[in-house]
Order: sequence, then C-alpha cells, then structure tokens
Amino acid sequence: LGNISVRVAAMMIPGTIVGVEIGARIMEVLKTHGEAHVNQVISVLYIILLSGLAIYTLVESLCSQQALTRAHQQQTDDEKTPSNQRSAVADRVLVDAAHYLAQCRIPPMIRCPLLRVERMSFWVIFLAAMLTGILAGLLGVGGGFLRVPTLVYLIGCPTHVAVGTSMFAIIVSGAFGAFTHALKGNVDLLIALCMLIGAAIGAQIGSFATRYVQGTQLRVMFGVALVV
Repeated sequence: LGNISVRVAAMMIPGTIVGVEIGARIMEVLKTHGEAHVNQVISVLYIILLSGLAIYTLVESLCSQQALTRAHQQQTDDEKTPSNQRSAVADRVLVDAAHYLAQCRIPPMIRCPLLRVERMSFWVIFLAAMLTGILAGLLGVGGGFLRVPTLVYLIGCPTHVAVGTSMFAIIVSGAFGAFTHALKGNVDLLIALCMLIGAAIGAQIGSFATRYVQGTQLRVMFGVALVV
C-alpha cells in the first residue's frame, strides 16, 4: 500500500538489534533476583510506558484533529480536498520534535522523501531505534507500540508510513529478539505458533483498514488501544 520507508527501516535495524540484545541481557540480570522481582519490574515499566504514551498520543492527536477540522472549515469550496484524498493528507503533528532533531548534522545524513524533514542524521535514527530495541528486548514486545510514536514524533514519519515501517523493522528485530531469548530459554514455541495464526489474519485486516483512516484518527485509535 506504499506505507513503508525501507530506507528508514534499514537505518533502524542496527540500533534495534543492539538494543534488543541489551534488553535481553537486562532480563537475565533481573532473573537472578527471582521471578517475583522480574514480574514486578516488568509490570511497573508497562504501566509507566503505556500510560505515558497513551496520554501523550491521545492529547496530541485530538488537538491535531481539531486543528485540521478548523483549517478545513476555513477553506473555500474550491480549495477543499476531496474526501477520497483527505486521509492521505490529513496528518498533522502539533509537537514535532523531528524538526529539532533534524538540526543535528552529524554525518552520515539520510535523505528520505517520505519524512516531514528534508534530512536527518543516521545517529538520531540509530539511537532512537536502540532505545526502542532495549525496551522491546526487555518487555518482550515487537516494539510496535514504542516504535510508532518514535517514528512519528522523533524521526518525522507520517502516521501511515510509521505503522508500515514499524512492522517492516519488526521482521528483523522480532526475529533477532526471538533468537536471543530462545538461546536463554525464554520462548514457548507452541504458544507462539498459536498466536501467529490470529496475528496473521488480524494484520491483514488492520493494514487494509489504514487506507480509510486519517493519520490523526489513526493516532487516536492507537492511544485508545494503549489505554485498553
């Protein structure tokens, strides 16, 4: 559907792999203190991350949606965007840290036409990917609920592109994370295979549905999902 920036995903892979390995090793350290300690740390981290991301994403996306609605109402009939094209352009971010991070000019610089910024340093993408990789390796998630906000707010991807690029990057980070955790005895293959069946069906439905949802609306749904 054209919602993947292969260039950005490729730049995130090295940082993600490093981060996932760090997260997996942190998990091994926590295991030495007992299962109860692991459960407590992971639970608290989940509450903090999910609550923080949900509140920020909901507030920002709702404000962006209101701003877009006001801007559309102020347009004349000749200037208004057809409804069938609106979802592709109605993606606005009120607090866009990507423009500030783009001021970092440490080479190599990456150009990507899908980003909201003209160029971005590889090291900004690397460090952002490493942070999400650490949390993914520690919390046992593919990193989607961490990587999507990172791609939108820090790297400057439109929301639809962030969703697709995140899933593309998960191909590598998820495979590496599963491998390194399997070596440490942290993988139940039977449960994973059962979940894969439902996930494969759901991913097809979800990716197709993004064609009919605006970027700001997609972030509202993302925030609601985190709250749930």
